[in-house]
Amino acid sequence: MTTDGARLSAVARRRLRDAKSASTTPPVAVSGSSSEKGLTPPASTSGRTTPKRKAEELADDGPRIENQFTPLVDVAAVNFSSTREVEQVGEASVRIRLSKSQKCFVLGIGDLWVKDGSLSVYGATVHASTRTYRIYSPITHALVSIEALTKTCEFELNSVHDTLLDLPELGSRNLWAPPDVEPSRASFHILGHSFSHDPRNPGRFKELNIDPWKSTLLQLSEFRSTAKSLPRVLLCGKRNSGLSTFTRCLVNRIITTQSAKGEKNQAPGVTVVDLDSRAPEFAAPGMISLVHVSETILGPPFTHPLPARGSGSRILKQHFVGEVEPSEMIQWHMKQVTNLLDLEHLHRNEAGESPLIVIAPKWWQDIDPDVAARLWTQMSPTAVVCFDSSPQSTYLHPWIALASSTATTAVFISPQPLEGLSALREHNLRMQSYFHAVELPNQTLTWNSRPVLCGGQAEVALSYAGRNAQIRAVVLQGGHVAVEDTYDALEGSLAAVMAVNVTDGDRDLDGAPSDGKAIVNDDLAARQGRYLPEIVRTEEDIPRATSEQVNGYAAAAETRCLGLGFITRIDLFRDQIVMSAGLWTGVLESQMQGQQVVVVVPKATPDGRYKTEWMKREMSFASRTLGEATVVEDSQGE
Repeated sequence: MTTDGARLSAVARRRLRDAKSASTTPPVAVSGSSSEKGLTPPASTSGRTTPKRKAEELADDGPRIENQFTPLVDVAAVNFSSTREVEQVGEASVRIRLSKSQKCFVLGIGDLWVKDGSLSVYGATVHASTRTYRIYSPITHALVSIEALTKTCEFELNSVHDTLLDLPELGSRNLWAPPDVEPSRASFHILGHSFSHDPRNPGRFKELNIDPWKSTLLQLSEFRSTAKSLPRVLLCGKRNSGLSTFTRCLVNRIITTQSAKGEKNQAPGVTVVDLDSRAPEFAAPGMISLVHVSETILGPPFTHPLPARGSGSRILKQHFVGEVEPSEMIQWHMKQVTNLLDLEHLHRNEAGESPLIVIAPKWWQDIDPDVAARLWTQMSPTAVVCFDSSPQSTYLHPWIALASSTATTAVFISPQPLEGLSALREHNLRMQSYFHAVELPNQTLTWNSRPVLCGGQAEVALSYAGRNAQIRAVVLQGGHVAVEDTYDALEGSLAAVMAVNVTDGDRDLDGAPSDGKAIVNDDLAARQGRYLPEIVRTEEDIPRATSEQVNGYAAAAETRCLGLGFITRIDLFRDQIVMSAGLWTGVLESQMQGQQVVVVVPKATPDGRYKTEWMKREMSFASRTLGEATVVEDSQGE
């Protein structure tokens, strides 16, 4: 090839001309470079262009974009080495190159694209491909760590406008960004690695460090294709001990291991029996559930509520237990637990073998040994993981003898708090996410930012009177509400919708108004093997159960919760209760055939004044939104 430029491309000719005039052209300064900070500059290596060299080469190609992450590098005191490079790509994306075992930490929301090598994130092993992974890393939880697994690893993080950012009054304004940092077009921030935490400085961030879990995750996720070797893991421990985060890491590790091995003799994904109704991983608060997970989950619970339909990750069945302590309804609660475990066996036989994770509730530490033995037989765990460093842990007490007698592995993990928010705050985040979530036709989730009470959300209307009434009874719990106050207690309240299987004979029991008289058919209830609670009709013709218990309408195997609903209004003209059920609105509409429902309102009050914090925020935001809309209409009218 000649050197006079005759056979060179235009770009090559320009670079040759720039090289000839380099002696008279001052070098381009790169803001925030390592030399300015007293750090060792990246060494030049064969076949690789450092960010500074690339900036110099492309100085004439157009305006250079400043690295908006430089202030964050200063804050986090990150020392970039010669084998680690961070490069700005456009205004809201960044390309990162790591060497094996190096880490960086992410705050915010972004799409991860692995271009070369392999990395670990939230327990998942991700290899280079064209696929992207959505990462949710709020400031309220330990920041997501990305670790290189290969000699070199290159990946991009791209900003996204996730609708989760738009939820009204969803906690702190700094939920997705560090405090005292200028806003930018990026939806995420890189905080780096190896910075020292000062316990006297509350501004420092927790980082997700799964190094102590690596051997356990490897042990529980490495399995052969034979059915007997599939992991069946029982998780127990106290709240805010890292158990929830470990659950996500284990699910991710198993799913990515399945994908890498391409096992043909097992169903893809993981089955999870989540029995912690206080803080469930996938369902709404107050639920226990049987869940099938087939996709990696790279964020805390409020970022991945699951639907009940589709072929991907979904809730197979759930029961509502609400605010009632298990000790108050221990037999009914245990029947619901047993039903989910029985259904797991049925699902395994129909859909194929898959790994199982059972999340034990706190109250199991006090169960009777005989009950524990029956549950152990149903679960058939191959390993027990207890988030307590003591072998005498009360959480492991019901299982230690059973594990010893069956040669089941017991693993003790020291608790590490990874969540910096209170139980109430976490509840608020989960509930708002649940009610604003919308499933798109491609089975991906988005969030609707419009307040629930403003209208415009999908709603479902359930009839409560007449022969074909869909609501069998309304159960008000916790407030000792008189029958005449039922209407006031319902309007604007949160309710669980519980489906019960009924027959035509059942429908005849309460098909007509009773003017406050009890409707009960003891003979029919006895033939069906259950007691039918007493029901009275209010002045508005609403079927009100005189008992707060929900266990008399059907056996646990014949019931399931169709979701939570926000009662937006009661239509007295049509005899309907109208509610918004968020992600589960479609489920309510499609699964009502041949069934009736029991509407359960936890913590009901006679005047309907009890509202949780997130509901108060919804109502306040709705009032402001409606007020602004009224002002706009008035101004247009003028």
